[in-house]
Amino acid sequence: MLLLHVGGLVVRRITSVAVPRTGRGLSLQAVLRPGAVLATLALAGCMSVPVPDLPDRTPSAWTQVPQGQGVAVDARQWWKVLADPALDGLVDQAVAGNLDLQQATLRLQAVRIVAGTSDSRFLPEISASAKQ
Repeated sequence: MLLLHVGGLVVRRITSVAVPRTGRGLSLQAVLRPGAVLATLALAGCMSVPVPDLPDRTPSAWTQVPQGQGVAVDARQWWKVLADPALDGLVDQAVAGNLDLQQATLRLQAVRIVAGTSDSRFLPEISASAKQ
């Protein structure tokens, strides 16, 4: 215990406090603090979120462009309509690196031949032994 004299008053300050403990030797504060933190985080997750700005109402009926007034688009190069050089570059890169199934099969067979494992497991094996 610490006694302080402040302007004629004696103030007692207790320096050691008995900490309640659980049956396993843990202090009650050490057990309750993580629970309080978890409860605080759980309640923070329940905070109300501001309502986002909603878009304008959609029209009740859609209109179509009359035939012949639209832009003719080649289905094989539809992205060209967007006129984006970065997109053009990405598509060109993807097309250059894209192999169809037949090319992929041929490459796999070539690798197996080089590795010596071609389709030999499907061929019959012949073995012989001699006894005297």
